[in-house]
Amino acid sequence: MLLNSALLFAQQPFESYKKSIGLALKKSAGIQLEEYEIMHDEQENAEVFIKEGRGIFKLYIRRVSGRAHKFVFCVLIDNQNKIRDIQILEYPSDYGIGATNKKWLSKFSGKTPGTLVYKKSIDAVSGSTISATAIVDAINKLPLK
Repeated sequence: MLLNSALLFAQQPFESYKKSIGLALKKSAGIQLEEYEIMHDEQENAEVFIKEGRGIFKLYIRRVSGRAHKFVFCVLIDNQNKIRDIQILEYPSDYGIGATNKKWLSKFSGKTPGTLVYKKSIDAVSGSTISATAIVDAINKLPLK
């Protein structure tokens, strides 16, 4: 996870974060980022299909607004449209940093995008309401196919 990163969110977010995403997915979900197909990679969003021995996964990268900043996260969805992993890739502020907490992010695991409700199906996180809500909203809007 990159906090207060010096990386710039370039025109191609997947390419900008590919190395850190690969390391994070290997560590947290045991998934190798070796065979993949970029479906969309421009400006504030990216979608990537990852082909792995256990199936095909969808990786979504989103840039969303916190209270006074934008931050970048990615979410890994399995072939049953369940969340497998979430990683914060860039969070340039100390304000609302609770939304980067790995324990809180793990609460998304196994849930289905489009059904999440902040403070109900996803616990609130102290001092991070705006950032946490932005994550939940962005995940609920994913174009699952």
